[in-house]
Amino acid sequence: MTEKTPTRAGAATAEGTRRPRGQRRDKDAQGRDVHGGAFHSYFAGIAEAHHVIRKVFRLVDEQAKRGGLDPLEHKLLIQVFGAPGAPLPVRDLAERLDVSSALASRLLKGLVERGLVHRSPGDTDRRVTRVAITPVGRELLAAVDRNVRQAVDDFQRTLTDDERDGALRIFAFYLGLPE
Repeated sequence: MTEKTPTRAGAATAEGTRRPRGQRRDKDAQGRDVHGGAFHSYFAGIAEAHHVIRKVFRLVDEQAKRGGLDPLEHKLLIQVFGAPGAPLPVRDLAERLDVSSALASRLLKGLVERGLVHRSPGDTDRRVTRVAITPVGRELLAAVDRNVRQAVDDFQRTLTDDERDGALRIFAFYLGLPE
């Protein structure tokens, strides 16, 4: 397939997508030369950030399982305890986990049965169920967190300064912080 050469701003690219007006095909959205070192460095940072995120989340999930929690139950317990505005309604917990309310409700049922959380009717609308952590749930979160911290400390020691810096630059970008 031959490459399409645009004759005007906004013309079709070889892939059939449209470039924004004024953007050259050899530049990225930030004006970096796609064949240059800065462009490669940017993607090296993205690769490192993704590697770190996946590795840390896998370590957290492993420790949750060792503590007797399904990884999604652990994430839900974290939201029940740590989310702003807690205790939260079930629908808000589902939204924070990006799951359906039905799934969040099923997960919560198991946590309630194990004494890790309790449900109560809302203060102003009794139809709304709010969920709060119990002392047993707090203790389990603390135990899992102790193990997570040790596993993450071990992982951090394997990172080079360049890998850490690359990941931090991308995290700063994802969060809207100055680079």
